Amino acid sequence: MIKASCGIRDISRVLSISPTTVLKRILIISRTLIKPIISKGKTYEVDEMITHIGRKDRRICIVYALDRKTKSVVGFNIWRRTKSTLKTVVNTLLLSESKGIRSEFLNLYLGLIPKEIHLVKRRGINNIERKNLTLITQLKRERKEFEIMRVPLPRARRIISYKMLQFYELYNKNT
Repeated sequence: MIKASCGIRDISRVLSISPTTVLKRILIISRTLIKPIISKGKTYEVDEMITHIGRKDRRICIVYALDRKTKSVVGFNIWRRTKSTLKTVVNTLLLSESKGIRSEFLNLYLGLIPKEIHLVKRRGINNIERKNLTLITQLKRERKEFEIMRVPLPRARRIISYKMLQFYELYNKNT
């Protein structure tokens, strides 16, 4: 049901169980999921997206990387917009001996990605920007439910991680 973009309260209504039970089950399932595998020597796109959980003052940053050729997601991280949040994803790409890493011009990337492989071009990350629009649509529903249910930030972060893994798994199968 989550793959079909049903919200937490929708699932609880259909299954006739509490929304809290649905959240607990999502967290249990999320522990069993495996992050995507990265191939060596490819070109990647990296982007970050700012959103909020519940109230607008609870902002989080979703950073993820996309294989430019296959358009599949190879890594992501969710937390506040800091250098360490970006570094987690960028280091994964650097360890894969990538040919190039495309990003938008953000000064935090300049210190993380070596100049030899860092590519900054106008409209250079269109693939990942299109995927951002789809992901934003998926997350809008969850934000409203987190606000209504008053889900704490660490728990909401784990649930969004699970939703992202499900989203990427479904998206990677369709491409």
